[in-house]
Amino acid sequence: MADNQNQSFAIGARDGTRATIALVVGAVLLVAGASIYFAILQNAENENRHTEIITSEVREASNAVEQFITGRQRLVEAYAFDNQALLDAYAADVADEELLTRIDDSLQRWFPSYFTFTLADSDGVDLIDDLEGFVGRQCQENIQSYVASLADDAHKAGYEAVIHPQANNYHFDIMAPWRSGERLNGVFFVSFYPHVLQSLIRSYQSPGHYLALVHRERDNLIEINADGARDELAGHREITLSAAEINEIRASVDIPGSVWRLVGYVEPGLVDAENRENWWSAGFVLLFVLIAGALSLWKILALDREQARVLARLRDSNAELANLAEEQTALRAAAEAGEKTKAQFLASMSHEIRTPLNAVIGLTDLVLKTDLSEHQRGHLSRIATAGRSLLGLINDVLDFSKIEAGKLQIESIEFDIDDVLENLVTVVSTKTEENANELIITVDRNIPSALRGDPLRLGQVLINLAGNAAKFTENGEIVVDVARVTEDGREWLVF
Repeated sequence: MADNQNQSFAIGARDGTRATIALVVGAVLLVAGASIYFAILQNAENENRHTEIITSEVREASNAVEQFITGRQRLVEAYAFDNQALLDAYAADVADEELLTRIDDSLQRWFPSYFTFTLADSDGVDLIDDLEGFVGRQCQENIQSYVASLADDAHKAGYEAVIHPQANNYHFDIMAPWRSGERLNGVFFVSFYPHVLQSLIRSYQSPGHYLALVHRERDNLIEINADGARDELAGHREITLSAAEINEIRASVDIPGSVWRLVGYVEPGLVDAENRENWWSAGFVLLFVLIAGALSLWKILALDREQARVLARLRDSNAELANLAEEQTALRAAAEAGEKTKAQFLASMSHEIRTPLNAVIGLTDLVLKTDLSEHQRGHLSRIATAGRSLLGLINDVLDFSKIEAGKLQIESIEFDIDDVLENLVTVVSTKTEENANELIITVDRNIPSALRGDPLRLGQVLINLAGNAAKFTENGEIVVDVARVTEDGREWLVF
């Protein structure tokens, strides 16, 4: 039966090991899949985050640029309207330096980023050269186009701002009608440095993100970005967006009133670097899980091998225990037989010894009742005392055998405490006299003479205690005190 139990336990242990291995492998695969999934999810969220931020930046920056251009257009129109007389006077005599200085000073007050101004007649012909002594071809084309639109429909006339690449003075123009009352004289326009647009773009650009005004009709030609116009960019980079930058564009908005498109793009390689960090994190987690899983499997297999060794030792131990159990059963049977024989022997011998001993004690008591000399009476008294001591010893041996056999019975009979104490004095007196001791017995007066209990066992206990006290005491007193106490509604003797 034990072998069957061990075999069942071994099968259950192997099944448990397989289940644990499957659980560990499943957990490793689950965590690995979760790591990859969360890395993909985090990369997608990272992409969306950049797109949302750049879209917001482009939207806000384009609104700011549009408002700047629109505001400049209104201010230029207001300036041309408020200063009609001054502009007419200067157009009549462009060589008048005083008039030129007045216009220049007033423009400086109106427009902090002012660069220069120009007047053109209704045919689009320049009346004033710019600071470099000429008006560029692109400016002339823009002037003529704007004048033509004013002639067709002044209310729908419009001009699209663009960067003019004049050497050392890159600028953009804002045009307005030049009138004298209701008569259209031509065009008045003011040129501005692009620094203010550069500052606007830089203020909305966050780290890792780039904003740029590009020419929407010239293959992503950069007009202005946070580093300046094309003339400032050409010294350290290409003036067009690279293929990598174009690939990273997340949002673009056309700017009304200009040929510009504001684009926002992520720094090339930034998203890939952040995604690689996510993949590295997922890889570390996956590596940790794989190592932990491998260590767990190794530990499980080691425990399984150890369990197999323990089961083998358990089977051997069970076999040894079975053999020991059989031997113990045989030894127990032999011991019980020996105890039974011993008990029978002690009972028989005690009976055989007590019979003649009782006769000796009885005859001695009879002789003591006759007329004897003091010397004879002393010897016979000692014989009677020794006989009773020997009888008590034999009773102790018999009681011990009964205790071992579980057959000792405590009697409950009426007895007189004085008889017990008298017998104690008789038995112990010899020992007390040998060591020059004095035996003192005190009895509570409230103790009745008729008591119920086992006088034999009580006497044996008192004799043993008093005898040991007399044996190990010299020139002293041995006191036996008997008191009466009440406990739980019952009365007891306390010695």
